[in-house]
Amino acid sequence: MEVNVNQAIKIFFSKSSFEMIYMEAFANALDANATEFNVSVDLDDYSNLQNLRIMIEDNGEGFTDKRYSKFSKLLDVEEKTHKGLGRLVYLCYFDRVNITSYYDKGKKRTFEFTNDFDGKSDIVKSSSCKKSGSTFVLCGFNGDKLSKNINIKSTYIKRVILENFIMRFYEAKINKKNITVNIRSTISGKTDTESFDCSALPNFKIEPIEGAIDLFDSMEVYYHISDAYDNIFNDGRNTFITALSIDDRCFPVDLLSGSRMPDKYNMIFLLRSSSLQGTTDGSRQSIKMAETTQRALISLFKAAVFHIITREVPEIAESNKKQYNYIQERFPHLIGMIDEQSIGYVPHHETIKQAQDKFFKTERELLGASELNDEQLEKSIEFSSRTLAAYILYRQKLIEKMLTLDKSALEEDLHNLLAPRFKAFSGDDFEKDAYINNLWVLDDKFMTYEHVLSEADMVKVIGHLNPISGNNGDNDRPDITIFFSRDPEADGEKFDMVIVELKRLGLSPEMNSIVEIQLDKRTQLLSKHYGNRIQRAWYYGIVDMTDDYRMHLKNNEYKPLFSHGNIYYKVKPVYRDLNDDIGVIQHSYILDYKSIVEDANARNSAFLRILKDKFCHLSTPPF
Repeated sequence: MEVNVNQAIKIFFSKSSFEMIYMEAFANALDANATEFNVSVDLDDYSNLQNLRIMIEDNGEGFTDKRYSKFSKLLDVEEKTHKGLGRLVYLCYFDRVNITSYYDKGKKRTFEFTNDFDGKSDIVKSSSCKKSGSTFVLCGFNGDKLSKNINIKSTYIKRVILENFIMRFYEAKINKKNITVNIRSTISGKTDTESFDCSALPNFKIEPIEGAIDLFDSMEVYYHISDAYDNIFNDGRNTFITALSIDDRCFPVDLLSGSRMPDKYNMIFLLRSSSLQGTTDGSRQSIKMAETTQRALISLFKAAVFHIITREVPEIAESNKKQYNYIQERFPHLIGMIDEQSIGYVPHHETIKQAQDKFFKTERELLGASELNDEQLEKSIEFSSRTLAAYILYRQKLIEKMLTLDKSALEEDLHNLLAPRFKAFSGDDFEKDAYINNLWVLDDKFMTYEHVLSEADMVKVIGHLNPISGNNGDNDRPDITIFFSRDPEADGEKFDMVIVELKRLGLSPEMNSIVEIQLDKRTQLLSKHYGNRIQRAWYYGIVDMTDDYRMHLKNNEYKPLFSHGNIYYKVKPVYRDLNDDIGVIQHSYILDYKSIVEDANARNSAFLRILKDKFCHLSTPPF
């Protein structure tokens, strides 16, 4: 041979797979116009792989002088679909290949193909055999193990040959040329057989791909969809094949990583285009194509495949539509960034992750830009809306969590959801704390604040704002205390304050009414320490609302407010002492748990609907 075989194997087949043995042998048989192809595998035990023997037979033209000359010279080809390298794959796994070939009505050629092959063969006339054909016997397995034991099983070999040459089989069927394949594997004394011929192939439908002419010649998708009982492989596995038909072989394309098709269907999609021919590498293992061109090709193919599935299988289309609506409902900020064609075919988390990656990439691009052009400015506005939607969506999930709280531990659980216990917040860290401090549940105006203390003693509350000695004996601790509007220590101006009290369920009206006394007491105490700089105090008492307690509130001039639950409101001045003429305006809300959650849900849902409507215009459902 005119090229060093050892070196050629290292260069062209460094990443070969065992299956290529069958693929190369079958391709050569087809090139020799064979119509019958037989594979026999013999192995006494997987522990004795050195005894592995594979025999491959065909009834082709045999190694004529012309064909043998081409076999002896690497890279000697006549057309771009052939590469002149495939036979090297035999020597990737076996030390020698003994070849016997009959040709020209009675000539017999024998030779041994090894790393030292020198192009010589023995030729004799054989009057006993008038039929042409070739037999390859592969011996001397040179590996430590098989990558997969199924590589030498008949069912697997059948699938490999069919998946890779299904278009060649189909062309033969159309041209009324029957090709048969017979496979026998005897391993550890057990024999299994498989067979196949062109007549078993289904009739493909053909779908042209529109809009591909700019990058490629006209393209067509050959496809077949059948139920689970109509499977040409008959190996107990469902079939979902998406492949490019190039250089007389099919190259699988993973249109959707981790794709999952319904168990009740088998599907085959093959993309054909004359512009794809000759685009494989020398060993016909991969496609040589610019990355941008390949992405465009896969995108066209993917769109065509899912358009066909949606049209041909209404059941799948309806299921995918439900999943699409679910994702839109749960992740509205990602609408328009989701690969809609993947919905229904990959797990939810993969679809969402891909959209989130796109979202974060956009964020990095916009935040990293020193100046924004008109297009980036428009994208920045859209991104800001998405960021807001993500926050509103977070709020909605919190509300859903609140709806499931166990009433037996409501006080502590609600407290931790609104603001984690024993944790202080600062207005300087608003962005960081926005997902921790959730007092917007009470009122959205409480999103702005200067300081928040959760479940701290009153001495700590006062000390946090303006350290003094003593606390006038009030060691009661409010569950949540908020100081907002301004930092009272900063400039001496007036400020507003909020205190929330959570009372456990089941208390009597008399015990619940204590909350009202506590609210007044806190106003008096804090007002003294700040020289009447508290201009407004907002108090929320969350109680178990009974009819008796509602009557108590009515008799004490609390007014009911519109709510999905029960809220009673009262505004009054609270004086520091008997000599005080200017009191603190105190807004008191006594409410039950239902009003907190359902009112917050109503407000937040309104924001969510507005944002969803905006993003829905950016998305065109494929259903």
